[in-house]
Amino acid sequence: MAALSRRRIVLIVTALMLSLTIVVTGCGTSSQPNEGTGHGTPTNPNAAAGVSSPTPMASPSTSKSAPVRAASATRIAFVNVGQGDAILIRSGSADVLIDGGPEGSDGAVAAAMKRIGIRDLDTVVVSHMHADHAAAIDELSERFDPERLLVAGPADNDLKQAARSTGATIIQVRRGATYRWGAVKAKVLSPGDISDDANADSIVLLLEVAGRRLLLTGDLTGPNEERVGRICARDPPLFLLKVAHHGSSYSTDSGFLADAGPTFAVISVGANSYGHPAPETVSRLHSSGAKVYTTQKNGTITLTIKPSGDVKWQFSKSSKQVTEVPT
Repeated sequence: MAALSRRRIVLIVTALMLSLTIVVTGCGTSSQPNEGTGHGTPTNPNAAAGVSSPTPMASPSTSKSAPVRAASATRIAFVNVGQGDAILIRSGSADVLIDGGPEGSDGAVAAAMKRIGIRDLDTVVVSHMHADHAAAIDELSERFDPERLLVAGPADNDLKQAARSTGATIIQVRRGATYRWGAVKAKVLSPGDISDDANADSIVLLLEVAGRRLLLTGDLTGPNEERVGRICARDPPLFLLKVAHHGSSYSTDSGFLADAGPTFAVISVGANSYGHPAPETVSRLHSSGAKVYTTQKNGTITLTIKPSGDVKWQFSKSSKQVTEVPT
């Protein structure tokens, strides 16, 4: 009887030990990092870019901090407004216009806004008050009701009237100012001070989004262009340069391009009597290794930049690069 009891006890203890072993083994106590549970350094390159991992399971601690959906792409459109500049940015809930083109451009800008999903504007940046950049700003401001207008020098009377009618705030900006537009970090690289040369005093913006760097230059020229080039030289080469002054021969010199090192260049230009873009400027861009597009040949140029850094290009006309300019 005692022997039978001892055998029962041994059997019960053995069964308990086997049960405990199965439970412990099933908990996954491996010392290796588990990508699916958020432990260790993720090897999925999309994870670091803010894109949801395809792994279906996640630990509670990971799911609390993860976004409900992947971040939306940023869209930047260089609008074909003829001989002038107009650039749109849509990122997250931020809708920004940089320059508005010459008189009568509001229709083309409004159509481009609709295509990329902009209904109203938060911020309007006027690089400088020349008509080919600013003449349509008052109509666009009254139509799309921005909250703020960023300028370098004094605003003209039309812009002041537009601000009064819409309740927008006019803000003068200088080098070092920074803004956040959705996923876009925008830094003002110029001007530091205001002179009597509106082109040289253009607001210059360095945009950073998903690891891509884009430089928007207005009609930048002279010593301020040199300063901006030196700033750009401190960091990796530019993904894209919006070429200054419609490709004028007086801007975008070889030293600046050596500092900036753009992979792509966009020239906003239309039919004109100034010889824009200058063949020598296009040649310098090619010599620097940049692939060149113009709004005159390619139409409105739209970049969709995903959170991963992947970029999709769209052209309303030709998708062919500009290889030369007729003299």
